Amino acid sequence: MLPGGSSFAQSLMLAPNHRWGGLFAVWYVGAILLSILFVAGWQTRIVTPLFFIFYTAINAQNTPVSDGGNYFIRIMLIYMIFADLSRSWSVDSWLRKRSGKKKREFEVVTVLHNVVLCLVVAQLCQVYLEAGLYKVQGNLCQNGTAMYYPVSSEAYGIFPWLSNLITMDSWVVSLITYVTVVAQIAFPSMLFNKISRRIALVLILGMPIGIAIVMRLPFFSGIMASADAVLVSIATWITIRTWLASR
Repeated sequence: MLPGGSSFAQSLMLAPNHRWGGLFAVWYVGAILLSILFVAGWQTRIVTPLFFIFYTAINAQNTPVSDGGNYFIRIMLIYMIFADLSRSWSVDSWLRKRSGKKKREFEVVTVLHNVVLCLVVAQLCQVYLEAGLYKVQGNLCQNGTAMYYPVSSEAYGIFPWLSNLITMDSWVVSLITYVTVVAQIAFPSMLFNKISRRIALVLILGMPIGIAIVMRLPFFSGIMASADAVLVSIATWITIRTWLASR
């Protein structure tokens, strides 16, 4: 007899659960390792599809705790499978430079990479446009009070003093509400001009950063901010890289 009066037959009935629990733990650790390799940029052609499979499987087992960010990153990972992620700022590019080998260029790879960038931008436009159009239909967004309720909610707030500071003035609440809605709806059209694109990028990046700080949703905010970073120009990234290298 097992402790607690359980019989051997009962232990056999529990065994599959233990086996599945062990498999899930191994799968979970594997997903963590793949995420590290993915961020580091090591063998991304192999790691990216594996990471998508592992992450999607875990996400499917935890639907009650999933949010829009989880589903958004699943879509992004499908696109990333066809992108050239290790061209620069990666372990692969560092190893190539160290060995003196030059990366072989293929036209189809470049075309697929550019298509992926267009798909990511299109996905962002769709998400923000639909979110803005959905918000503008509600009375709370129309009268400018929508942001008051999530910001003042105890379920989300991490800095009560900051939430009180934002919600104490109705003009601030209305301004944040209207700017959020207008920025989301106008986001696709603002990308066609260099100056308006920069303004849109600042506004769109400000939203996830504000959500992370005020509403305690860092993972969702990080996912959206990382996708928004695609809109940062190459010249800006080169400037950032030069600045980091100088230090």
